[in-house]
This record gives sequence, structure tokens and C-alpha cells, in this order.
Amino acid sequence: MKPLIVVNFKAYPESIRDGFLLANLLSPYDNVIMCVPAPLICSFGKESSLNGVIRDALVFAEHVDPVVSGAYTGSITVDMIKAAGASGSLVNHSEKRLKYNEIAKVINLLKSRGLTSILCCESVKEAKRFKKLRPDYIAYEPKELIGSNVSVTTKPLLIKEIVKALSPIPVLVGAGVKTREDIEISLNLGASGVLIASGVVKAVDKEKVIKELIDW
Repeated sequence: MKPLIVVNFKAYPESIRDGFLLANLLSPYDNVIMCVPAPLICSFGKESSLNGVIRDALVFAEHVDPVVSGAYTGSITVDMIKAAGASGSLVNHSEKRLKYNEIAKVINLLKSRGLTSILCCESVKEAKRFKKLRPDYIAYEPKELIGSNVSVTTKPLLIKEIVKALSPIPVLVGAGVKTREDIEISLNLGASGVLIASGVVKAVDKEKVIKELIDW
């Protein structure tokens, strides 16, 4: 079984400069989700006129706000991302945290629109609390390791504990994931996949890195 690979473009300058290149390299893989900045959803999502090039890539938003359509200047709503062609969204990423009641509202809004949720948590305690919200996936990313060179796989007991506690909700793990070995270890510990960001987005030779990490 192929691992689910979630590539978070974040707001890196490479995401804008190399966004189309990266999307084209990732799009042939049916086990990849691209989480892209809101302005890029229209370019890469299901409604994009570029689908002949990007081949119906599975595109998610990096964040949505806990509001419905209306007088919410500057907000990113679930209806906006769906109209732009997104298939789902990250929720509560460590760099865009929400309050519990806001998370619950976003999860319900995504469900009501037929969109997929990947709910991020920073600890086992949070993960157990979030389980009752029934997101489609829960992603465990220790805050102190995000953007670092230390992989989440250095915390194998925590990964095992979270996977067991959250069953049957599939678990993704992230933070510091940069190698094929990181992915293999995550799968062996029971995770369904991983979140990757700088290891792919900031790579000098993106094509080589993508083949090494994603071509299973």
C-alpha cells in the first residue's frame, strides 16, 4: 500500500517561484496531496484550466477560517476553496492554530461541503481530544521539530501511541521528514502517510527528491 504524501507548500518563496514546476512534478502521483497557498488553488485545483498539464492533481488549502460566506473581509472560507477547486484543507497547522470550537466548526463546514479534513495536532493529549471531531485524518507534528533537521521518527513511541489511540482514524506524521527512510519508519509504526514541506519545496533538485520520496 502506498503511503499518503502530503506536500505543504507553505509560504516559501519557492512555492511562488517554482509552484507550477513543483505541481507538474507531483501531479502524476495518485498518493500525493498538494497543500498550496490560497492564491494558487485556482491555478492547480479541479476547476483549473491547466488540468491538461497538471492532470487533476489533488489540491488542498493550507488553511480555512471558521466562518461561512458573508461580511468577513480577508477570510478564506470553505466555499471559496471549494469553488476554486480544492478537495480539502489542512486544519490547525502549528503555524496557523485555531481554538477548539473554531476547529470543530471548520471540520463540520468541510464535511458539509464534501471536502476532506487533515487536522493537525502537536501532542498525544491533543490528538485524543480531537478524535471526537471525526476528521478524515489527524496529522501529528511536534511543534519543536517543524522546519528542523530532526525527524518526527525520532519519537517512535509517541507515534505508536497516537496511532493506537486514534484508530480507526488514519494518522499522518510530519516535522523533519526528509528521507525515504523517514517515510518507511513512519509506515512501520502504523502511520498512513507523512507531511513534507521544506524537504521537497526547498530542494534544489526537486525532481530527484520527489522520485526518491514519492515514487513507490
